[in-house]
Amino acid sequence: MKYQERIDYSVILANDITEYLTNEGLSCGLSRISYEVLAMQIIESMKRVKYFNAVSNRDIDTRRLDPQDTIFDPVRAILYLKDRNYDEACWLTFLLVYTAENYQSNWNFLRQLYSGVDEKLTWEVASNNTQILPRLADNLINSQNKPKFGNHAKFKTLRDIPRVLEDYINFVKVNGGHYNLFINNSLEDPKEHFRMLFPVIRRNIHSFGRLSTFDYLSMLSKTGLVNVEADNCHIVGSTGPKDGAKLIFGSFSDKQLDSYAMGLADHLEIGYQEMEDALCNWQKSPNVFYTYKG
Repeated sequence: MKYQERIDYSVILANDITEYLTNEGLSCGLSRISYEVLAMQIIESMKRVKYFNAVSNRDIDTRRLDPQDTIFDPVRAILYLKDRNYDEACWLTFLLVYTAENYQSNWNFLRQLYSGVDEKLTWEVASNNTQILPRLADNLINSQNKPKFGNHAKFKTLRDIPRVLEDYINFVKVNGGHYNLFINNSLEDPKEHFRMLFPVIRRNIHSFGRLSTFDYLSMLSKTGLVNVEADNCHIVGSTGPKDGAKLIFGSFSDKQLDSYAMGLADHLEIGYQEMEDALCNWQKSPNVFYTYKG
């Protein structure tokens, strides 16, 4: 979408946002520019989802899979592996969400983590040799280029790496592997499938709270690994999305805010994941548009 087209679309979306608020008897007390900035954040969230489809239709260099290569790219690696090594694609998706990195860090943390100890930390290596995980964590902690978690995981600690990764490995194994967990036991309705997976992932993996679980399932969806779709905006228990929802809808309970956020998403005909992402980014700067990378 060209710049002018995005501006024109943001005006239409802003009108639709105020229409929804009016229909629900909610205040439209924010400045017009605030609604247009929210509209721009919604467009940006939609753009991020479409990016995966665009990349998946291109040829992907196998060097993208090597964490020690200068052009390593986990997103492209996941898309390459999707139809070739399903376990590895899901595993790399998990590691990507766990580190919460984006390309601006040049994937520094994920590069070090995925490089492993003596050999690449593939699903096969990690799932059959979990005793290497404490040594891997020690290596990262003592590294001169000590990695840092991204913004979505800034309160996590490197010392928890062995427990988190082993929890995930055990969870997948107990459920018969990634394919059995995500494909064989899938539900026809992608929202119901999301609703089924969300609590069991959150419950079984240490330090995976609302945001990490939501991001993991969303990433599995965007990469086409699992047919899931966010069943609601998961405002309950959130911080950024809830602040955004309060700003636009007013002071209501978390459940009511979630209901309004879902209603607005339905009105705009966008996904709940895009709405959650847009609200989170919008509340950081409701009157000036910025592009956030995570």
